[in-house]
Amino acid sequence: TLTFTSTAFEPHLATSTFTFAGAASTGTVTVMSTTTTTFSGVLEDTSSLLTSTSSVTLTTTLEPGVLCMDPPDVLFALDVSHCIGLQEGSTCSVPCSEGYSMMGNVTCKLGQWIVAGQCVADGAHTTAVDVAKFSLSVGFETSGFTDTGLTEDNAAEWADAHFSQFTSAVESSLDVDASSFLLELMPVIDDEAGERRLRGDSPASNSTSISFLLTLIINLDGLVTSDDPIIVATSLKQKLLSAGNSTNSSLGNFANALIEEFLLDGESFPFTLTVMSSGDITISEDYPFPDAEWQVGTWGDCSAECGTGEQVREVLCTSGLAATCRALLPDLEPESSRMCTSDCEFNVVCPLGDDAPLPCFAQLCLLCTAVVLPCLTLAIVVWLRRWRKQRKAARSRAKLAQGQGQEQQQEPQQQQQQQPQ
Repeated sequence: TLTFTSTAFEPHLATSTFTFAGAASTGTVTVMSTTTTTFSGVLEDTSSLLTSTSSVTLTTTLEPGVLCMDPPDVLFALDVSHCIGLQEGSTCSVPCSEGYSMMGNVTCKLGQWIVAGQCVADGAHTTAVDVAKFSLSVGFETSGFTDTGLTEDNAAEWADAHFSQFTSAVESSLDVDASSFLLELMPVIDDEAGERRLRGDSPASNSTSISFLLTLIINLDGLVTSDDPIIVATSLKQKLLSAGNSTNSSLGNFANALIEEFLLDGESFPFTLTVMSSGDITISEDYPFPDAEWQVGTWGDCSAECGTGEQVREVLCTSGLAATCRALLPDLEPESSRMCTSDCEFNVVCPLGDDAPLPCFAQLCLLCTAVVLPCLTLAIVVWLRRWRKQRKAARSRAKLAQGQGQEQQQEPQQQQQQQPQ
């Protein structure tokens, strides 16, 4: 039996055979402990030919029982809990948020997820670069303040509404352009076991402290440096957390910059802010990093149901900050609104439409005047003509009657004149 420690193997590996003196021997290897650099265990040789001075070569195989027991952290992804428990070498199919598609792979290796990709906005172009990925825990303590506008129920909506302030704070703290990094801001909660996880559908607690996981993916190819990537990433992370030249030395550069961004936008900052490191730094090569470009949504419905109105659509910069695309792509910003016209159904109460200069009551009065007055005029003309005809007929009848009366009076007189005297 030989106890050993070796740096020739990656952790979470096991072996089924070993050789010494050029001959293969049956036996087992028991893994006692592993670290990120060493592999310790016990060799047991059933042939009793192994000595403490023997030269041994181990042939290693992946232990089939090694599983990735945590969900992968993929930017702009939906629920990835189905990835938990997959075996070594497995890839996980990642569902993305609406309007995003997965680019790259997520692979289980040595019990950890190797995330070499992300969910990218549909239609976006990407460039393969080396990136550093790390996260910060940003906590907002609301006790002692009133009307903060931030609750556990609206944390996700609050994060979306203030995304530009977080992006600008990172930009100014690191002194890099927003096109050089990607940012995701997700609310987190503490479950009953005390473990932190992304906020899901679980019931909200009465906690006065609301935390967010701020994940950064930084394009290392865009930084002019010859240092080792892990050193560069560590320096950038430390720059966010350290006080540096901040006005408030009790807070780090990012915390002070975030407060300043809120105040510059005319908002109050009714919180006690804490920013801490969360998790390790990872380096990925040939990462599909999206180029800074404009992305547009579909046009919405016309604001007017009848007549002239306005249509709007969402216009986003893939870097997360519109100012970045405006600087890199001048005069190319798509319009976010336009005029539109909707067909009007005739409404007798408002015949010219709601958007006409005249109110509906005045339109109705005009309609009544335009319709009733000709009808009334026509009715009067018809009545006058009938009246004139009736009057003329009456006069004719009167004349006829008068003529007949005169004839009747003349007949007796003629008869008297004809009698002999």
